Amino acid sequence: PRGGEYVLTLADGTLVCLNAGSKLRFPVQFNGDTRRVELEGEGYFQVVRDEKKPFVVGASGVDITVLGTEFNVSNYPENMDVQTTLVEGCVKINVEQDKESYILQPGEQAVFNKTSGELHVSAVDVSYAIAWKEGRLRFRDRPLKEIMDFISRWYDVQIFFSNENVKKVRFTGAIMKFKPLEDLIRMIEKTSQVRFSVKNKTIVISEE
Repeated sequence: PRGGEYVLTLADGTLVCLNAGSKLRFPVQFNGDTRRVELEGEGYFQVVRDEKKPFVVGASGVDITVLGTEFNVSNYPENMDVQTTLVEGCVKINVEQDKESYILQPGEQAVFNKTSGELHVSAVDVSYAIAWKEGRLRFRDRPLKEIMDFISRWYDVQIFFSNENVKKVRFTGAIMKFKPLEDLIRMIEKTSQVRFSVKNKTIVISEE
């Protein structure tokens, strides 16, 4: 649900942590040659190793195939990208319209653009990608629109921007997820040129 997290263990023993506003489709039992699930939203996977039956996460045109590893996948429908961040082990990325496979190494992130079909791989600080699982919000030079999408799901609020320029304001910071929303708002206002107007579960963000 929005405003919550969920942890489940699949039939093969794989542990999945789901972030707020996420959906995971999976079989009661894994039959056939692969263990396939479909993710909408964000999930952190700790996959039980089985070389005879690879684990596959489908996410909006991207297949992430693993044997046994830990990785994070972000695939919210409102976002243009599917982000796969490898923490430990090795994963293979397949794009539906591309016959070539891409192998990720620990500390790398694959970003697939749903519109263009392009995939880019780069080295990242994985702690930012998995901070949500550890009870924190961490952002480094991210647009306010992306940050507020996360805030909207976690605090279950509606976000409105006064104009398009406000969405592009970039922000770096960190806060514990279970802090009151007011604390997060004050922090953003102190470090950027935007102001928040809060009424019940509706927030309007405008330029200072």
